[in-house]
Amino acid sequence: MERLADEALLAGLGTGDPEIALAFVRRFQRRVFGVAVTVLGDPALAEDVVQQTFERAWRHAQMYDARRGSVRTWLVTIAHNLAIDTIRVRRPLPLDPGDLLELVADISASPEQQSLAREDTAGLRAAIASLPPAQARALVMAGIHGMTAQQIAEFEGIPPGTAKTRSGQPWASCGAPSRKPGSPIMSESSCAQFGAVADELALGVLAGPERARALAHVERCALCAEQVRQRTAVTDGLLGLIPGREPPIGFEGRMTSRLGC
Repeated sequence: MERLADEALLAGLGTGDPEIALAFVRRFQRRVFGVAVTVLGDPALAEDVVQQTFERAWRHAQMYDARRGSVRTWLVTIAHNLAIDTIRVRRPLPLDPGDLLELVADISASPEQQSLAREDTAGLRAAIASLPPAQARALVMAGIHGMTAQQIAEFEGIPPGTAKTRSGQPWASCGAPSRKPGSPIMSESSCAQFGAVADELALGVLAGPERARALAHVERCALCAEQVRQRTAVTDGLLGLIPGREPPIGFEGRMTSRLGC
């Protein structure tokens, strides 16, 4: 099982084979739990999110598209979205400033400082490390913790406008394109209005009528659609930098039982 490709394990997950299910859980549990517990700060809630993540992978394995990213990225994205949804219902613990600083340090550490760092993360780590501390914190709060500009403003004790600027500026440094003047796909005014909420749409924290308007604009504007795609890719990269964590003892057994294996 250890030599099976990730895609092969995922394809075999729905067969009910207990060995495949156990191998799949063992391969990805540390990464998925690391993301969930980082966002939630509560191991018990994080385990529930991780169990939901594996259940969704089991039920919807046929929806996985390798052209849109690796199995690991797909699972981490599912876990992150579920964790953010949980926070919207209730934030179990307030974000600890010390934990935030530690996370920023972890994801910006150089490959030489990360024994298991992959080469494809070096550029993003370097970009984050080059940001002013306030912008790096804002990027992590928005990209990983799913915080809106208003929530960042309240956490940092700054005006909302300043928070929106801080959380928006780092994207360009980390690989997401900014809109180029003189290349309108739609009117300048409509693209400017979309630009004010583009970050929150890419992060999945935009809701209500604003989300509906933003999605309608993206369907009509190729440039803004590409902007969201690139910013989403940066978010995926950020999640990939979160250190893995061992789930609670007995998780594997509970998880495979929940999958009916």
